[in-house]
Amino acid sequence: YYQLTFQRPFAGSVGQYPTKDMIYDSSLIIKVVLILGLLSIFCFRFNNRVIRKIKSRDISNFSFLIFEFAVLLLASVQLFGFEAKLTFSTYFGVIFYFSGLLISNIAIVQLRDNYLPAFIMDVPKNIQTHELYKIIRNPIYLGRIMCFIGFEIVVAFQVAFMSFFIIPFYVFLVFREEKLLRKAFSSKWNFYCAKTRFRLLPYVW
Repeated sequence: YYQLTFQRPFAGSVGQYPTKDMIYDSSLIIKVVLILGLLSIFCFRFNNRVIRKIKSRDISNFSFLIFEFAVLLLASVQLFGFEAKLTFSTYFGVIFYFSGLLISNIAIVQLRDNYLPAFIMDVPKNIQTHELYKIIRNPIYLGRIMCFIGFEIVVAFQVAFMSFFIIPFYVFLVFREEKLLRKAFSSKWNFYCAKTRFRLLPYVW
């Protein structure tokens, strides 16, 4: 009689089973990537004009800055007790996360000197009506919402409470900022709204 034994393929072979160390390394990489993305959301907004406003203490809504920082910090802390599972939803969440990050940061760059974060309530020099702003009027907030939804998909909705705060918060900012722009630019803003009808989500709202 011959005893049949089955062994796992040796490391580096085709069809290798994922080991505990491999899963840990992948989980660590995903955590680092997510945290760096969250930091870029918070830090990418500080252009020269914003820094000058902060230095002159021209911050109209300091509570907004504290709120956003607290949410990002809490999301980062949640990652320390999280072990990423390499599933389809994880990869989809990471892609969705970085798509939102890309949209948000590109939209900030396209505003150039017109960009001011929510905690500085001021009228921009002009209205940006081209590039991403030709499709929707608030691509920065769309990107941010996508970012947080992608984050929650990756962590299997362990911090799903973030959506209950973040999405209404950004919707509130949309109405608040559009009211300011309508008052400042009047007919020019109305013409832009007639041309670019969607506030946040293309073909929906």
